Amino acid sequence: VAEEQLRDDLERLINKIKTEYVSDIFGFGNSVYKHYPKLWKEIKDDWDNEFKNIEVSIKPEIKILNTGILNKSIKIGE
Repeated sequence: VAEEQLRDDLERLINKIKTEYVSDIFGFGNSVYKHYPKLWKEIKDDWDNEFKNIEVSIKPEIKILNTGILNKSIKIGE
């Protein structure tokens, strides 16, 4: 449930940044540049439009390491 909520929140955030701010604050363009240099040469001059249309796949994984701390309470004054 937490992973689904995180994914949904991140998708909404990314879509808002893409449509309202048109600013690649996440560095997607840099990743394209590093991993696909030939493609980057083709799209770099039109990156703002390309950025608006990219598809992002988010696969969060949440692990709770220690829940024991949450179950203990300390009573002061006893």
